[in-house]
Amino acid sequence: MKIEKILVYIEPKGDLRSVSMFAIDLAHHYSARIIAVSIIKHNPTKIRSRTEDYAWHRLYEFEEDAFEHEVKISLLLEEVDEFSRYIIAKKLMDLTQTFQPDLIIFSNQVQLNITKFIVDSPVPTIIVPERQN
Repeated sequence: MKIEKILVYIEPKGDLRSVSMFAIDLAHHYSARIIAVSIIKHNPTKIRSRTEDYAWHRLYEFEEDAFEHEVKISLLLEEVDEFSRYIIAKKLMDLTQTFQPDLIIFSNQVQLNITKFIVDSPVPTIIVPERQN
């Protein structure tokens, strides 16, 4: 199996470490690039919100881990007007069309209809269980 690009969806909340380390290990093995994306609700004001700051913080944390493991990574923060399971799934499908990854990875706690997403996805999807503390 040839894997060159992996799209990883990072939720605003939840276990980042399990998803990021799984994706990094896989990307390192295949010498693949990670496209890490977080989706937040659009803030109509020009002032940067706490949600946006937190989303970037999580993406940068992921980036640091990737660099430590010599994995190429691109970060992407997407905004949507409405934050719902349907909208998130649609945005991820749009990103799949745009970036054409070979694989999609996200947490089993993701806020979308996982079964429908897997059925509709044009590429394989891996759901990573959250780490038990």
